[in-house]
Amino acid sequence: MKKIAPFLFLLPFAAWAQKEIKPSVSKAETALQKGIFDEAKSIIDATVNNQDYMVDKKGQPSKNAAKAWYLKGMIYAAIDTTKAEKYKQGYELKSDYDQKLRRFRTRWTKEKMTTKLTEHGFEISSYREITGIKNKLWMVFVVQKTR
Repeated sequence: MKKIAPFLFLLPFAAWAQKEIKPSVSKAETALQKGIFDEAKSIIDATVNNQDYMVDKKGQPSKNAAKAWYLKGMIYAAIDTTKAEKYKQGYELKSDYDQKLRRFRTRWTKEKMTTKLTEHGFEISSYREITGIKNKLWMVFVVQKTR
C-alpha cells in the first residue's frame, strides 16, 4: 500500500500536465509567423481534424475551413534544412551511431535550395537561419506553391 500511495498522488498531476491542443487558425498562423513550426503544425492538425470546427451545422464547410486548409499547406511547406558551404550528395556514415548506419544526405547551399524551390514552382515568402543542436546552421524557408 505504501508503494501505491505516491503513485496515486502523482497521477492527477501527470494528467494535468498534458495540455489539450485546441483548434485555432489564428494561433497556428501566429506560431508560423514566429517560426515555431512544431507548435504551428500541432495546432493546425488539431484544427483540420476537428469536425466541429471545419463543418457547420448544415454539413457544409465552415467559413474558416478554407483558411485552415490554406494555412496547413503553408505550414507544411515551411522547409528547413541544414546549410552547407558546398552542395553535395551521397551516402555517409552517421557519426552519432558508432559508424554503423549509412544514410543518403544532401548538403544544401542557400543558392542551390533557392534554385530548386523556384524550379518546382514555389515562391519564397521568407528565409532565416537558425543555429540548432550541435551548432548546426539551419536554413528555414517559408514557401508557397505558385503553379
